[in-house]
Amino acid sequence: MDPNITYQEMYRAMNDARDVGATHPSDIIEDVLLRRHYPIPTPEPYVDFTHYHGIARCHALSLVEWFKNGGYTPYQYSKSTMESYISSVLYHTEYLTMSDDYDY
Repeated sequence: MDPNITYQEMYRAMNDARDVGATHPSDIIEDVLLRRHYPIPTPEPYVDFTHYHGIARCHALSLVEWFKNGGYTPYQYSKSTMESYISSVLYHTEYLTMSDDYDY
């Protein structure tokens, strides 16, 4: 596995999900609590972004395993940068682990 390519593909998948309107469920709850939007806007037309999040999550888990087994960090990125982005991806895609109908 090339961690540089894996990291870039993970980053690209998260950006693709963002481009089609993906948000984390806690962002919607926060908007409701702070009354930023009333009523809650629904994206039209609905686009399923779980595909992009699934790709990003798979790459993130691969990188976690890579580092756990003593893999190196690409020279383009610091280890802390990679670890923080990986944890962000895992946080934003955690809902996939709660779904019975999605296998990644």
